[in-house]
Amino acid sequence: MCWPMGRIIEIYSSKDDHLTRSVLVKTAKGQYKRPIHKLVLLPSQ
Repeated sequence: MCWPMGRIIEIYSSKDDHLTRSVLVKTAKGQYKRPIHKLVLLPSQ
């Protein structure tokens, strides 16, 4: 299975405790708003 790779272009924080809760991810096919617990960090080279 091949997962789409993307770049985080915007961060959304909660108003209560100012923690990052979701992000806007830009991929080759569009932009998606995703919760941070569904993201996987890949090491950069």
